[in-house]
Amino acid sequence: MSQLESGSILINPRGRVRIVRSRTSADDGWNCTDGAPILDVEADDRTLWTPYTPDQLATALEVAMQVGALSSEPLMAGGIRTWDACSGRPCVLPKLAGVVRECSASLSNA
Repeated sequence: MSQLESGSILINPRGRVRIVRSRTSADDGWNCTDGAPILDVEADDRTLWTPYTPDQLATALEVAMQVGALSSEPLMAGGIRTWDACSGRPCVLPKLAGVVRECSASLSNA
């Protein structure tokens, strides 16, 4: 049986969103809010879908937004490849870790 629960949000690599609602009558998958069921074998395949709770998705989107805002700063202007230690550029990991901490703290205090 699936590890998902009602209200879980599935997102595929192309950005399609499925929100699981309830177990199917055959108990082999989930009914989704879009009206189409999804079998457990597909829903649990992490190459097809990434599951999120609403809080996890909100945190991931907040982090993505913050990282996007950092992209115009000189430190991030080269993109994620600036993490490369051989590039001679300063490491951005501490700054990104700070963004994650801030986002997590703001969501847990909400």
